[in-house]
Amino acid sequence: MSQLRNFLHAAHTQLRQLVAVLIHMLHTKRTSQLVFVVSVSLIVGTVTGVITQQATTEKRQWASQVSVLVSTRALRAGESLTLANTHQVDLPEAIIADDAIADIPTNATTRIGIAANTPLSLSLISSDDAPLQLPEGWKGVALPVDLITPPVRVGDTVDVVARDVVIATSALVAQIDPARGITLAVPGEQAAMVATAAHLGEIGIVLSSK
Repeated sequence: MSQLRNFLHAAHTQLRQLVAVLIHMLHTKRTSQLVFVVSVSLIVGTVTGVITQQATTEKRQWASQVSVLVSTRALRAGESLTLANTHQVDLPEAIIADDAIADIPTNATTRIGIAANTPLSLSLISSDDAPLQLPEGWKGVALPVDLITPPVRVGDTVDVVARDVVIATSALVAQIDPARGITLAVPGEQAAMVATAAHLGEIGIVLSSK
């Protein structure tokens, strides 16, 4: 009788332990499922928000009209832009380039051949107003606004002089702004020296052959 009682007690204890393990497993599985569902919901919500924002932006861009300059006929590379070969049209913001232009820049010419009815942008033309794209590793340095310089155009090659010493050769005129002056493109290793000379007002530029 005593052995039967001990057997039943041991069996009862093991059964309780088994039930506790099963409950723990079910609880753990339920928690993992809940975490998974919440994570998926957050991801879906984020993606939906991004898509909605992009759709709203694109809808606004298609609805917004921007005045741009368009070629009226096919233009050759190097041809000057004039009122006779260009005109302004309103186009959806979504289909025009970020650097599209609405007016003819000073001394503007085409960089490449352009088909008729092409929206014009700074990347397609050269002009006194269009800034030069800096070569890789080069820096732009602004010269003093009141600096007296020879007549230069964007893309001209110049030497930079400070106190009668040439401190940079084959620099490029990167931009000409009547209000802000001239910006030079110089190799990165020479930028600090040129910038210091410009800050001290001890700088000049001379045209050089390309």
